[in-house]
Amino acid sequence: MQAKASAMLCTVPHCATAFALRPDAAAMLASARFGEAPAPAPTMPPCVHLGPDATTLYRGPRITGSRLTSVDAMLYRSRRLRNIAVDVAYAGSSARIYLSRAERVEPGTIAAGATFTAGTYDPPTNTIGWFPGYIDYGVDHAGQNAVQMLFHEFDHGWYSETTASSSVMSPTMSAVIGAVTYRWTLYRRERGKTILNSIGWNGYQHMLIHDDLVADFGSDKTGALFEALQAADDPPAHLSEIARQFEDTRPWFPAASLFQRGRPAAPPMSGEISCFRSVRPQHHARENLRPQLPQVDATLGGGRRAPHLRRESARSKGSRRAR
Repeated sequence: MQAKASAMLCTVPHCATAFALRPDAAAMLASARFGEAPAPAPTMPPCVHLGPDATTLYRGPRITGSRLTSVDAMLYRSRRLRNIAVDVAYAGSSARIYLSRAERVEPGTIAAGATFTAGTYDPPTNTIGWFPGYIDYGVDHAGQNAVQMLFHEFDHGWYSETTASSSVMSPTMSAVIGAVTYRWTLYRRERGKTILNSIGWNGYQHMLIHDDLVADFGSDKTGALFEALQAADDPPAHLSEIARQFEDTRPWFPAASLFQRGRPAAPPMSGEISCFRSVRPQHHARENLRPQLPQVDATLGGGRRAPHLRRESARSKGSRRAR
């Protein structure tokens, strides 16, 4: 996905002094043209800049009366969203938002059990893709929550910024949910190089996101647990049922595991004050995995992933056995 270039990217600590607080141009433009846009708070934390002015405006889910809304307004109204946006900016740079003008989707037009992309996060560009038609379908017809879904994408940004190193993540990571231990192969060493297993990496990252959602919202209404379990080295036989059963359950991360150095810290949720903190240098091991990180898709629905998912995992396992 090609994201539109942001007019301003703010990197801590410069954002605290270089830019003044700005009014929400998207909401102002919407009020002038349509007279029905929400009226959020007048300012955003100075280190958060979501994209070019007025590009995050869209007509929201039908259960809201189809009022015009914007990603900016969602952040204004949710302190959790505002905090994680600040923390992602503090860890690297402000995540940009790209709105894809996907068509609206009505029940019956998507095959039962199908999955479709509602949001994406692209680590190399630190860009969140937002698909309003699918977001709205998830909210209106699939029991999803738009605030949680945006948190989900920002959380991808947080973990991509803070855990993409073999000094933080062991080759195999694990988590326990429903008295079952699941494992994800994140990377392997081959001829002195660290090779990322993108499926395992994304799966374990989704388990961390599931835990954050349950901790902060009381439930996971984004399908993060489903995505985590389907990418495990040994996924459960009844994936959809297990994901639904434990959508309100936090996993346990065995810190003393031989394959795990301890779960990475969750977003600090520290609020606007983190905009003004000094940057602490991050010392990554030379096996920094960030350049290998692929775009992550957040999907809705309970269908099976494409067959290549398990084939790629099988190839990774085969290569490990061969060494």
